[in-house]
Amino acid sequence: MNFKLSLLFSLLFFSITPFFAQDIDEMMSSMSLGEHNAIVLDMPYDAKFADNVWKDYLRQFKGKSKKVKRSDELFTDDANISYISNNTVDIYSVVSSSGDGSQLKLWMDLGGGFVDSQNFPDAFQGIKVLLAGYEKELNVENIKIELKNEENNLKEMERNLSKLERLNEKYQKEIEDWKAKIADNESLIEQNGKDQDEAKKMIDSQKETIRQVEVKLAKAENQF
Repeated sequence: MNFKLSLLFSLLFFSITPFFAQDIDEMMSSMSLGEHNAIVLDMPYDAKFADNVWKDYLRQFKGKSKKVKRSDELFTDDANISYISNNTVDIYSVVSSSGDGSQLKLWMDLGGGFVDSQNFPDAFQGIKVLLAGYEKELNVENIKIELKNEENNLKEMERNLSKLERLNEKYQKEIEDWKAKIADNESLIEQNGKDQDEAKKMIDSQKETIRQVEVKLAKAENQF
C-alpha cells in the first residue's frame, strides 16, 4: 500500500469505525461465479430497507449495477473505491433476511482474485471502511424515517388539536345561542306571568258578570 493510500485508509478507518460496532465475518460461499470468499455483515434492519440503502450507497462509487440473471445477486461493475484499490473493482452482493434483521453478503473481485483477509489484508481493511460507511448510511436513513414518522405524528396531533379547537368554537357558539335563548325565554316567562295575571283578572271579571246575569235570570223567573 502506498503512503497516500495508507494515510487515506487510516483517516477513514479511525474516523468512521469507532462509531459502528460492525459484525463482519468472512466465509467461503457459493455465488454466480462459483464458490469464493464472501464478506458478511449482519444488520438489525429490514432486508428491503437495507437493500435499498445498499444500492443507493453503491452509486457514489460510479460502478454500473445490474441484477445477475437467474440469481438474487447484484453485480456492480468497475466500482471506483480508492481506499480498497487503485484500480476499479467488481462487487457481487446479496441482501437477505436473517433472524430479526438482515444480512449483506458481498464478494469483491480485484481482478487478481476475490478479497479475503489472508491474501488481501489491505483491501479487506478497506472493505471494513466501505461497510462502516454503509452502516452510517443505514443509521442516517433509519433516523430520517424515524424523523418522518415523528413529523407525521406531529401533523396528526396538530390536526387533532385543530378538530378540538373547532369543536370548542362550536360548543362556545352553542352556549352563546343557549344563553340568548334562555334570556329570551326568561323575558317570555316574565311576560307570560303578567299575561296570566291579566287572564285571571278577566276570568274573575267574567265570573262576576256571569253571576250578575244569573241573578238577573233568577229575578226574571220569579217575577209575578
